Amino acid sequence: MKVEFVATSTELLCTLSAPTEGWIAVGFNRPDGDLKGARLIMTRMEGTRVVAEVHRADPPRHVRRAPPGGSDRVRVLGGDRTPSVTTVRIAVPWEGEAIDDPTLVPGQPILVILAWSIASDFQHHSRLREHRVVILPSAAP
Repeated sequence: MKVEFVATSTELLCTLSAPTEGWIAVGFNRPDGDLKGARLIMTRMEGTRVVAEVHRADPPRHVRRAPPGGSDRVRVLGGDRTPSVTTVRIAVPWEGEAIDDPTLVPGQPILVILAWSIASDFQHHSRLREHRVVILPSAAP
């Protein structure tokens, strides 16, 4: 799985690619955290449209944060799929929706969780999941 981050003054732009036709997710937690409690943005392609939902990781379940039609404040920028790779582009606001969301700060470390599944059902377990502490990019002046 590949991820690319670009910072703007208000959002973290994320491009996610994985060798799947199922869902792709990126999650964020404090640098000393792990999966539990992470803010997960789960995405999938429905035809040519990208669907994105924000979940709270609470293994073995990941509870949806906002009801259908509710505001997750994550913007879908686009996506595409080839027979072997799905790529989605989303914009995540620096400030989380809930008080217990990890704060994303340009230029600071954060635990990033990357995962993908062979199924498009968000309740289906991941085929691959990896955790990395990364320094988020800083926005250009």
